[in-house]
Amino acid sequence: MRAWLIVGLLLGHAAALGQFVEEPDEQTPESRRSRLRVLREKASELISATRELGNWEEHYSYILDAMERVYERNDWDTESDLFSLEMVREIGAIPPWAPQERIDKFMEMVGDRYLLDEDQMASLQGHVFRLNVGLFSRHADRIMEYATEAIQTRAAGEPFTPEQVARWVELAEPVFLDARQSVKVAADEFMKELDPEQRELLKRDLTAGDKRMLDFDRMGQKWKRGEWEPRDWGMEQDPIQMQGEPVATEAASGKASGRPRAGAEQPAGEAELKVADTPKPTSATKGPKVDDEWARYVRAFIRKYHLNDEQQQRAWLIYRDAKERDEVFDRRFKRQMETLRGKAGDSKNERAQAALRERTARHELERERLFNQLKRRLERLPTRSQRKDAAPAVKVKTSDSPEQKPKPKQQP
Repeated sequence: MRAWLIVGLLLGHAAALGQFVEEPDEQTPESRRSRLRVLREKASELISATRELGNWEEHYSYILDAMERVYERNDWDTESDLFSLEMVREIGAIPPWAPQERIDKFMEMVGDRYLLDEDQMASLQGHVFRLNVGLFSRHADRIMEYATEAIQTRAAGEPFTPEQVARWVELAEPVFLDARQSVKVAADEFMKELDPEQRELLKRDLTAGDKRMLDFDRMGQKWKRGEWEPRDWGMEQDPIQMQGEPVATEAASGKASGRPRAGAEQPAGEAELKVADTPKPTSATKGPKVDDEWARYVRAFIRKYHLNDEQQQRAWLIYRDAKERDEVFDRRFKRQMETLRGKAGDSKNERAQAALRERTARHELERERLFNQLKRRLERLPTRSQRKDAAPAVKVKTSDSPEQKPKPKQQP
């Protein structure tokens, strides 16, 4: 598990270098020019190595399955944890040899998460670039050693061994310690550019991230002693890792998740690989007794795909988070509108009136972004079979339709 996180982290560093570090010009001191060339070559070498993995979609499905198991087993189930897993799903689906697409997806998801404006997005990109390049510059040799070995082992179809994992964890420890400190410094700087509501959300996400990293550190001490088994990384269903060994099931280990991995579909004729029986779907829509536009959308979505109880719980968690953020940003909007009205004074002040209209329009776009984010997150809940069953969709009342956008709030 930690190795996959390590590989993902270092690929981000390599991507940042490959995309943003320009060839040094003649004014650059020779020592620095030489170092930059070496780093660029290492970044390129690392990205090229990932192509040896072949069918990325297949590897990604195993990696995602393992990640989801580890999240469940460690009770990483806060809204912030689920958002981090959502980023793993979205960014991980893009092959590592397409670094710019991964960077773009990361920026898109973070921008939507905190409703960043253009200036904040530009500043964030600078922070991310400096963070990645700095870490890779300081630890390139160490990163190359464990990452290349992990990639080559996987590409060769060989399972990881406890001895390998112990060595990788030992090598990666300074990188992770440096990364945690660097992220804290960068986050503190970036927070100065955020409004109170954005800072509150970022602090919440950072707190959840710190907990996950502390859990990794705790488990890592055991792995460094060679006490590692595939289940620690959720890999007991991985055919490459478990070749020649009996494939364990969640039911047998007493850790049944009660749900299939999102989008998963059981291969025909491979019942022995079945994780757990899929819970029977239900058309009941358990949730808060509210009747706003977004809640009606969620209820219609649940009915359309016949989500099971656990999926419904996740759907309403997504709804509650979206509503909380909507209320937070609505308070920011009202506060800013009061300030703008105070500056406007005379209603004949055209410039001030234009600013009021522009801010109102921007708030409507912010709400639409939140709603679209809610829709995207809900779309990841149904399994393939649920989607197939829902194909001949039953029409519902327009006000309940999952295709309807929320009506803009009455503006103050």
